[in-house]
Amino acid sequence: MRHPPFPALPEKKGLRSKFPTDFGIFALRTLPGIRCVLSLVVSVLAIAATTAQGAQEKGRELRGGWYRWDPYQFEENRGPLSELRGLDIQMVTRILAETGSTVSYEQIDWMEHQQQIRSGERDIAAGAYKTAEREEYAWFSHPYRTETDVLVTRRADQDRLPASNVRELLAALSASGMRVGLVSGFFYGPDVKAFALDPANADRIFYADTDNTNLSRLLNGEIDAFIADHLVVAAVAWRAGVQRQISQHKIPLFAADIHVMFGKKSTTPRDVEAFNRGLQQLKASGEYDMILRHYAMPVLLAITVQRTWFNLFDIVGTVAFAISGVLLARREHYDIFGAFILASLPAVGGGVLRDLISGRSPLAVVASPIYLYAILATVLAGALAYKVTDYLGKKAWPPIRC
Repeated sequence: MRHPPFPALPEKKGLRSKFPTDFGIFALRTLPGIRCVLSLVVSVLAIAATTAQGAQEKGRELRGGWYRWDPYQFEENRGPLSELRGLDIQMVTRILAETGSTVSYEQIDWMEHQQQIRSGERDIAAGAYKTAEREEYAWFSHPYRTETDVLVTRRADQDRLPASNVRELLAALSASGMRVGLVSGFFYGPDVKAFALDPANADRIFYADTDNTNLSRLLNGEIDAFIADHLVVAAVAWRAGVQRQISQHKIPLFAADIHVMFGKKSTTPRDVEAFNRGLQQLKASGEYDMILRHYAMPVLLAITVQRTWFNLFDIVGTVAFAISGVLLARREHYDIFGAFILASLPAVGGGVLRDLISGRSPLAVVASPIYLYAILATVLAGALAYKVTDYLGKKAWPPIRC
């Protein structure tokens, strides 16, 4: 039996010429349902895109690592707790915060850190030179600071290596037979790399896990020199109180920009681009310079105060200010203890305030007792001088009467 024909519909221009009558009627009747389905699909896609964009803006937690490398990465004890600090730590954490990401740190030596970046077990590593070998398995951010590597010896050996450039210095080092300490996995520039790989020097190269270990070996006589960043050397020696026992050679061995590495197996170029944008924002806000000064200034100050000329002027200034306190104590009739307090305030008060502002620890007046000895000697000398003048005043010849 034939189906009854569909009711006649008004002719629409172009419709009957393209479709058969039955299909055209079916399409018109089902069009509202198709529109609903399409609307639902578009809504789902929009929600998914919004969710993905929000997740991208939120960022993710990156796996990093740290090792003892003061002032860039170090652990500071604050009472019963310890806090991970350092220029690299704070800088990278703040830059990633600008992108909405976070970073987790685990203590690990540099060599193993590099291996895990290569394998994809870790995502980032701060404080890295850019080399062709590392570019095979890592992306590199824009540079965020620089480093200068120097040769460190005991102060008694500082004149053993006369040289006017890097190659002459390394040649003199090779000819001297001195034992040299390096950190495993570190890059010290092409010249030092060639020096370390030279078979003639193989039995005189000793590798360690940190620069702290190399400093201990140098002072114990196990090695005769080691290579490290000049700020690291100053910071480690300052913390240990051995600045006067070591010497940095005047010719730097290598200097270059420092980057953050992103492992190619676990990150993408978009992660690096986001980091670079965060770095630019941190510089524009001025926080970048604040972080740099906070960690670099105390170390630079430590380098300056170990100079002989600075120590001489420092002692002269301390004595001069102590004398002003002695004069005030004399005028106000203080005893010798009060005189010591009044002499100490102008003599070392400014230095204590300086160290507190710059974050230097320990304070210079505590680290070296020579300043307190100078103040005490000034107070005792002043008290003795006043005793003598008082005694002579009483014994003065009476005026002659006419």
